[in-house]
Amino acid sequence: KLSEIKLGKDNKVSYKFVFKNKTTNSIKIIDVHTSCTCTARDYSKGDIKPNESGFIILTTNLESLKQNQKVDGVIKFNSKVSPFYKVSIIYDKQ
Repeated sequence: KLSEIKLGKDNKVSYKFVFKNKTTNSIKIIDVHTSCTCTARDYSKGDIKPNESGFIILTTNLESLKQNQKVDGVIKFNSKVSPFYKVSIIYDKQ
């Protein structure tokens, strides 16, 4: 779920994705890899218990996003069932 979009004065755009742990076990984000070096990432540290929420924030430059049209973040969890998820920021010219 995309919960927040911010445009900073320095033309940086931040997207905050919030998710809920719907498993019966605690999960942990191991790392988040981005498809562009122009994108910084931040994410929940530590264990995310069942029914608790975590977050991933991707921050990129608006000009880079316009040029690339899309930036991906691949989230690696410690879960054996679903260890990887992908979130995307897509630039819509309209």
